[in-house]
Amino acid sequence: MLPALGDAVTGAKKDDVKTVKQTFPDDHPVPGLRGKKITIVATVTGVASVTLPELTEEFIKTRMGVQKTPLEFRAELKESLDKRNAMADRKRREEALLETLKAATKVELADELIDAEVQHMAGDLHQNLEREQLTFDQWLEQSGKTLKQVKEEMAGMAKERLTLRFGLEEFIRHKNVVVTDDDMKRGFSRAKLMAEREGQTVNDEDFQP
Repeated sequence: MLPALGDAVTGAKKDDVKTVKQTFPDDHPVPGLRGKKITIVATVTGVASVTLPELTEEFIKTRMGVQKTPLEFRAELKESLDKRNAMADRKRREEALLETLKAATKVELADELIDAEVQHMAGDLHQNLEREQLTFDQWLEQSGKTLKQVKEEMAGMAKERLTLRFGLEEFIRHKNVVVTDDDMKRGFSRAKLMAEREGQTVNDEDFQP
């Protein structure tokens, strides 16, 4: 939020005093801060440093609760990181494919379809706000948007989602992709698990093939 302050205190020592003046950008996410000028006077009360411990079997057992040699632990950690990187790479490729499909799909959407999708999105927003204990009016004020802007944004997003959905259906037919009942069950199980992890209210009926 305050990059100038971060730059100012880099390399500072204890008891150093740094003064930073900054103007918040006009597109700052918090409406009340847009275009505001501030002055920060920061006194460095201490500088911490990190000393890495030696990776020994005793350290691994005490901190991680597993009996492994440093070599085994490093190999396991590398495998875990490799899997995470592979998943991130797959996600990037999937997103690129979806964007390409969306751009290549030309479809005329009925107003009723768009309205139904907007209603579904509004329901999701309502659930999220309830979870965060916010009213819709409070959220509008925080976002700095008008009701008209929110409706227009949702309509645009609804068109994109519907276009992608039709594009995916055609892509699946074109590639002769067969989705089995087991595939459906695994997909719904993953979706349900992700929803629960994100704190969403899960209705089992919504996660049936």
